Amino acid sequence: MDADDPTPVHLDHVMDGLGVNPALPAPAVRPLFAWRDGFGKVAGRADLTEDMIEEIIATDDRWLLHGLARNDRLPERSRLRLAAHPDEGVRAALATRAASAPRRMLELLVDDPDVTVREHLAQVDGLAPDLGVRLAADPEPQVRAALAQHWT
Repeated sequence: MDADDPTPVHLDHVMDGLGVNPALPAPAVRPLFAWRDGFGKVAGRADLTEDMIEEIIATDDRWLLHGLARNDRLPERSRLRLAAHPDEGVRAALATRAASAPRRMLELLVDDPDVTVREHLAQVDGLAPDLGVRLAADPEPQVRAALAQHWT
């Protein structure tokens, strides 16, 4: 492919497909972190090592960080770092996967300054009752409404 050739329209999907392919060997995963036109699906891999996770966080790429935040297999230390990330979208993505999250991370998200993060957290099944009570007292009506819809 020449540099002047147009980029194939399906290339984003191909790169994301490679990123989630469990047969892709570990040395071939790391170069996919540099692909910035996809949706960061490579960050959802189950076989990411701690140094790979750190490399993804260091990219500060929105889609890679969102994919990483939605990865249920992250170590607690990485989840806590993402819970303190300045991008509220990353924190909101992390909140959607909070069912299996460490208690410390949940406490950070319950007190998050962004209403969207708290609203996503209010929709999580299996939230500890005391955290649900704290969300029930949230000053924002959409957080309380989300909690009422999803927490029985």
